[in-house]
Amino acid sequence: MEGVELPLRRHTCPAASQETSPESPLPRRRATLAAVAQQLGEMEDGAVGAEKLVHGWSRAQVVLLVYTLARVVANVYVVPAQVEQRRFQRRSPGADEMIVRTFDAVARPLITGLGVYCFLCNKSRFSEKLRLHVWSRRTIFCLACCATDQSAMHYFLYGRYADIARMSCYIWQTVCNALQVYMTIFKLKALGWGLTARSCQVLLVISFSCLAPPCFHTMIFHTRSLPVLPVVASVFTFVLILLAQSLALCSAATRALLRGGSDEAIRCSAYCLFLNGVLAIVGPTLSLWSWMAMVHDDGFFLAVWVVSIDVGLQVLATLLLSGMIGPKGWDRPMEAFRRLGHLSGFGLAASRINFPGKINARATQCIVSFPGMYSTQWDNAVANVQQFEDCSLACVFFTDKASGLGQHSDNPDTPGQCWCRMIYPELPAETYLSVVDLKGDSDGVLTKEKLAFKKADADAMGQVLVIKDDQPQMEWEVEFSLALNDAEVRCKENRGRAPWGCQWFEKWRMKVDEAVRAGQTLHVFYFAGKKGRGKLPWEKLCSAKDRATAREDTGLGASQTAEVAYLEKNGIKYEEHDISEFDDFLLMAHGARGEDA
Repeated sequence: MEGVELPLRRHTCPAASQETSPESPLPRRRATLAAVAQQLGEMEDGAVGAEKLVHGWSRAQVVLLVYTLARVVANVYVVPAQVEQRRFQRRSPGADEMIVRTFDAVARPLITGLGVYCFLCNKSRFSEKLRLHVWSRRTIFCLACCATDQSAMHYFLYGRYADIARMSCYIWQTVCNALQVYMTIFKLKALGWGLTARSCQVLLVISFSCLAPPCFHTMIFHTRSLPVLPVVASVFTFVLILLAQSLALCSAATRALLRGGSDEAIRCSAYCLFLNGVLAIVGPTLSLWSWMAMVHDDGFFLAVWVVSIDVGLQVLATLLLSGMIGPKGWDRPMEAFRRLGHLSGFGLAASRINFPGKINARATQCIVSFPGMYSTQWDNAVANVQQFEDCSLACVFFTDKASGLGQHSDNPDTPGQCWCRMIYPELPAETYLSVVDLKGDSDGVLTKEKLAFKKADADAMGQVLVIKDDQPQMEWEVEFSLALNDAEVRCKENRGRAPWGCQWFEKWRMKVDEAVRAGQTLHVFYFAGKKGRGKLPWEKLCSAKDRATAREDTGLGASQTAEVAYLEKNGIKYEEHDISEFDDFLLMAHGARGEDA
């Protein structure tokens, strides 16, 4: 007797036999984006390898090397002239200033070049489909711009275009810090701090709106100073953004440590989050002070040190934020952020939560069938639908009798009968038996919480719960026999209908109809390597023989078989996916939603 998948997305209704089926609780497999990205990375590496030069370097790496060396040489070349110019101005520069200028001339190009190198070479971690990665790369490229190097400033800062040069420095450092803020907004959304993220977006627009007009006015009319009021308003709103982001990041990291601090991966990720929270304040503060001092030639000796440190911290923050560097599990930062969000109380909890399906009005994609054995991916789907509204999810997850577990709904095509007669064959008495093996639970150690869930499920579905522990074999067989007799009675009283009920199907059907009316594209996910297999015509769902034949090589769970048959019967178009495509599907939906926004 095969295990029958419940509309619970996490459990199966155990049968008397312990035979393995595609729907039995199996050790969880993680077909995550990391595995897919690794395969894509290998393919990309093979393509890039064809473009490698004789010495093993790619053209991009050679260009980066030449660009970085050119910046270093140009900066070092102008250092003596800058020192001589200050001597001419009777400022008596000392040997220390020569050292400081030389340090900045070399350090800044090397640090930013190293940041660009991480994005060029770390193919296994970088993904063009992640907006966070794309914007992080843009930030690194912006930091690596040579427009504010000493070589460029030497020729423009004291000449005819001095005012434009100073304003260019202001704009450059403002854009770099604004990009950091923008990337942190992505992070806050993943952590579940949606309101904070949206507030920061609004404040960022206000800050730039206040600062842009006076900056353009200064560059056009060559004035020496900016109007005070717009600058103060811009700085004030920007400070509010930094404080809000820093507090949110540190708060999420603290809660994650308190609830999951025993997990080393979570602990390392939380520490990285703390570091990002600190850098969110320190970096912009250093930028503002150092560049203002440098372009005004006031306190240059200290300012140039701080400029190099500031750029280094921004590169570090960007690489950490994007996952180019960091602990294991940080290579997919959005996934790591969501996990921390769950622990901090803003994501989908690891425990069972009723989910009645959700059709987001602004979404264009809708998942209408999902294999319940992939619980991690299911949690990610629910979190995405609830937090970001990137796509819709018609599937339901019932946890108790109040939500619909064990309840039935009438089939409008057959008055007086529920959907069970149409979507299931006549079920044997074993389906009314819930066997719990405390020593051999396939989900790992059976905690008191898991046992409580199984008991609650059995109560809601009218099943007989029988627990196998340390009792002698003969005692267990007697206990099991009595439980089976009780299950036969319950099955007969319920007219052989599914103990988990069929209300889930009615709720699902209503969500599908809602998605179709909204014009959303429907998607069905199959077991790994089984896309398109196991489908049955609607009229054969109630045939035990046909079901058994289909399940010999199926890619669908028991409930999914009915879902797909309903779609086929009504001519509802849908797209098919292997479960290994799921993470990329979420990225696609998130990207499409982001582009629409």
